Amino acid sequence: MLIHRSIPGNLRIECLIEGLEAPAVVSIPEYHGHNHYQLFKDLRDSRQYPFFKHLFLIGPEGKIPNDAISINRIIQNRLSIGRLLISIERR
Repeated sequence: MLIHRSIPGNLRIECLIEGLEAPAVVSIPEYHGHNHYQLFKDLRDSRQYPFFKHLFLIGPEGKIPNDAISINRIIQNRLSIGRLLISIERR
């Protein structure tokens, strides 16, 4: 799993996803005008990284798109890990 924050220098996020073979990314939807959600959604949907399947976003419940998993919702609902994994696999 890759937990995203700012990337130093010229290191590209694609290199990290590929190098780690990250099955999931945790990020925030947007920061200083950069749409992190769209970036990771496009990478996930590109099929260039078949191991990258899940996008977890941290933010207010109403601001998380349906095709991402809300970390806040998991915490608020106290979902069990088993139920979470079942929910993720159905997506």
